[in-house]
Amino acid sequence: MLEKLDDIDWKQFSCPRGSAEAIPELLRALADTPELSLQAKLERTLHDALATAHAPTISFLYELIDAEQTQNKSGLIRLVVKLSILGELPRATMRLRSWDVAEAKACYQAAADGEAVLLRAASSEREDVRSHAIWALAFFAAGLQDETVAHIADIAQKAGHFSRACAVLALGIIDFQKNTNTHLPLLQALFDSDTGGNGLVKTATAISILVSASFTTSKRKQKLESGEAMLSFLLDKALPFFAGQQQDENYLPFYAGRMDRYITAVLALADPDKILSMLPALAASLSSLSEKAQKHMIEAMFMLIDKAHPKLKTRDFN
Repeated sequence: MLEKLDDIDWKQFSCPRGSAEAIPELLRALADTPELSLQAKLERTLHDALATAHAPTISFLYELIDAEQTQNKSGLIRLVVKLSILGELPRATMRLRSWDVAEAKACYQAAADGEAVLLRAASSEREDVRSHAIWALAFFAAGLQDETVAHIADIAQKAGHFSRACAVLALGIIDFQKNTNTHLPLLQALFDSDTGGNGLVKTATAISILVSASFTTSKRKQKLESGEAMLSFLLDKALPFFAGQQQDENYLPFYAGRMDRYITAVLALADPDKILSMLPALAASLSSLSEKAQKHMIEAMFMLIDKAHPKLKTRDFN
């Protein structure tokens, strides 16, 4: 593990903002300890170095994730995803106004090339690792192998509570990215059959169904024409419940555990008239919620209003 770490001239990734020479030392340290401070230090170092350091670092992070002795695998998976997303670029590259296309592709490809590692992690005995691996695979949905997608579908039907929720969310994203609704029958069956737990899996399934059923073209402009049962469930039961709950993002990395925000994002896909028809029901639920939940619900209502009428901003309703 990490045998080729010294084959790379890390100094070449340094810039006036910061040095990249500490990256090998930090990666080796992460192999021996789960200390979150080390991961944070590695992330800061990468943020200060040139963006070209991301791709080789991702490859070594995958070696750590794949190693049996590595303890903080979920945190390392989160870091891989962050490094692969254009929106998480180091500030040092912002002086260029845009990231070089070749660098961006190299970084994304390095992360996508870890599909086999993530697939193995998705079979981990630890649910936090399984959930994060599934979440990460969803980021690279368009290029996933059929066997990987089949494994995610299998997890959606029989794995742990959080893993199942992550798997069904991933299936909706996979259908979305692959321009199909292949998993719609399975998701529908899961929605109809799930009656246990706190509604997390059923909520995730409703979200996934609406995404899978609604985005079947590359233009992604279709309005919701089906899934009324899912819309009603999310509106009447799931959103009021999850507005007062915060899931642990270590087990539900989608939307950092904020299911109420994910629900609102999906509801906002409806057409404007449908959104406006939802508001009275949301307002009626406020009195039964805690103060924190009321705040989340009001936030959700403003998000829906903004989606229904983009020209109206939240400040207009203060």
